[in-house]
Amino acid sequence: MNVNSSRLRKRIRDSILILFLVVLVVAFAIGSSGFLRPSNIVSILSNFSVLLILSLGISWVVMAGSLDISQAGIAGLVGILIGLILPVIGYGAIAVGILVGAGFGSLNGLIFTKARIPSFLVTLGTLFVTTGLEKYLAVTAHVLTNGIPIEGRLDVFLPTIPLLNVPRSFSLFYWAAGESILFYMISQKTRFGLRIYAIGSSASSTLLYGINVTGYQVLVFALSGAISAVAGFLYLPYLNTASPTFTDSLTFVTLAAVVLGGTALAGGVGGFHRTVIGALILSIINNGLTVMGLDALALFVVQGVIIIIAAVAVSRGIKTGIIQ
Repeated sequence: MNVNSSRLRKRIRDSILILFLVVLVVAFAIGSSGFLRPSNIVSILSNFSVLLILSLGISWVVMAGSLDISQAGIAGLVGILIGLILPVIGYGAIAVGILVGAGFGSLNGLIFTKARIPSFLVTLGTLFVTTGLEKYLAVTAHVLTNGIPIEGRLDVFLPTIPLLNVPRSFSLFYWAAGESILFYMISQKTRFGLRIYAIGSSASSTLLYGINVTGYQVLVFALSGAISAVAGFLYLPYLNTASPTFTDSLTFVTLAAVVLGGTALAGGVGGFHRTVIGALILSIINNGLTVMGLDALALFVVQGVIIIIAAVAVSRGIKTGIIQ
């Protein structure tokens, strides 16, 4: 009975999200004739992909019952770092960047598990460290990838498709879709994924089964760092520049996408398909309000109110535990 009741609640929650998504599209289509234009749809999906790629890493951590708010800082730092060393060591810079991201993630996990410091505080500190390093490298090295040494060297990772007449930025959608499908399959079909859910539901109970809970917790933080690094690397050809400010606004928006999609902050509940829906809702809200000509200052207020309403709608009646 409890299992059936839980499945019913999940279906209701997913239905509410999809219904809310449909209502948003209809409302913005009525409010602006340009909302459903092909060029605007491409813009929505491009911006959605930017948000989703970075949100996928934090999804692993949240499903395990912890928090990681350092992903934007890691992505920004890795982007600057790759832009700096790419002319020197070529594509090896990408591997270095991913290792740096995984290293910061592992450090987050080790401090969290060994020092017993709340993950929010640990990753907040890492966010400040990586953001500071990012700004320092950007100022001292004057890294601009639209300069002669770097421009075009990463375009192979975001190819254009002339027959479809879509911009290079849309290629991020292929990466976002591929990563989402891959991580969803891992989370649902592998022992690793099922154990992450178990740890999120009850780390102490999972430990009784002889599972190395600490090891898995460190691993999800390392994975989050590596995914953040991949995002930072992909943003280079997307922007044609190693921007020290591009990821600044994404720090808490990524967390909002995960939670809005229905992944409980207490862990053990949710999944990557829900992160996709959450990121899409946020992207549509942002684009729709912009297309309707809302003032930039008012945009933040209205966007925040809509996010709160949506979050309340999907979380009503769902009990969450204490964030680890």
